[in-house]
Amino acid sequence: MLDGFTFQPLTRRHDRGRFSCGQPDLDRYLRELARRQDENDTTRVHVYANDAGEIAGYYALSALAFEVTGLPPALQRGRSQYVQVPGTLLGRLAVDQHYRGRRLGSFLLSHAMRSAVQGSEIVASALLVVDAKPEALDWYLSHGIEFERMPGMPSRLLLPMESIRDELDR
Repeated sequence: MLDGFTFQPLTRRHDRGRFSCGQPDLDRYLRELARRQDENDTTRVHVYANDAGEIAGYYALSALAFEVTGLPPALQRGRSQYVQVPGTLLGRLAVDQHYRGRRLGSFLLSHAMRSAVQGSEIVASALLVVDAKPEALDWYLSHGIEFERMPGMPSRLLLPMESIRDELDR
């Protein structure tokens, strides 16, 4: 997508201080919390960066579990014997302001979906869960992906892994 940029795990060599997406909480997360959470094995942060350590965008994935009864009815089918269903949380996704308008956010989302599917082949995960900021909700929904909404949580989007596999196979 961008010449000289690749997806990489977040490390000390990445220049987190220069990253600015225009959302102070997403900038602060990358600068102050992301590496610590990654080191503590609570989140995996993937950056799209160049060899100089400049970050054009990032996303964060972690594991979570749901009570089956809390899922939308369509996602409860076939899972009634389970108390909890494992999922992969896409908790954060951001693009540096200097790289806006290049569809980099969609590229990051696609990579996050692919990473979630690959991870689910090693450790079971039935759903990708997106905790969308209210102002980003329409952006996620504009991708033509059939997200389900979490009951009582309109900004939490759910996507079965089988739907992601179908999407990636197209």
